[in-house]
Amino acid sequence: MTIRHHPADPTLVASAAGTLGEGLSVVLATHLALCGHCRERMRAAEALGGALFEALPAAPPSAARRDAILARLDRGPGAAPGPVAARDVPRPLADYLDRDLAAVPWRGLARGVRHYPLSLSRPAGGTLRLFRIAPGTALPRHTHAGQEFTLVLDGAFHDETGEYRSGDLADMDATHDHRPIADEGGDCVCLVATDAPLRFHGLVPRLVQPFLGL
Repeated sequence: MTIRHHPADPTLVASAAGTLGEGLSVVLATHLALCGHCRERMRAAEALGGALFEALPAAPPSAARRDAILARLDRGPGAAPGPVAARDVPRPLADYLDRDLAAVPWRGLARGVRHYPLSLSRPAGGTLRLFRIAPGTALPRHTHAGQEFTLVLDGAFHDETGEYRSGDLADMDATHDHRPIADEGGDCVCLVATDAPLRFHGLVPRLVQPFLGL
């Protein structure tokens, strides 16, 4: 697998600082499971964050915080992770998807587009869903009110920023205006997360957007 598109540096720094929403974090972690180059970049971002943290003035924890730390130590280590249920899914995504990609119960969204929403543990964590897009299908042109991460799991798509294949991550924000189109040759399966609603240009997509949760 040759991965050509990677998350931006500010995205890795935000992840190291723990400020990414849950949905975005799942997509990024799934990309990291596939991309050794970005795992090295992530380690560098975490090392930088640790150095900055150590440079902060020391302050004693509050009594409540101290009690919580001690209680966690008393409990000891948690149980080891269970087996991965989905054979063809990277571990971070498998924690949210208890089946193989071939067994996903897709729901129709639009002509040539099917999706499968994934549940997040926190309502404010944004949205996370799988998309299956038929060859040659174009999604409505849109920009973003926040961030949108798209990770290709199978197939490919292209837009104004380039072509994205398996393992590639499209890191989009309000500066990007694009119209993704699935390549010919097979369905494009993507994992997509947003932390704010998309901003569609067309009237019809804007009218149906509240019903689709996009």
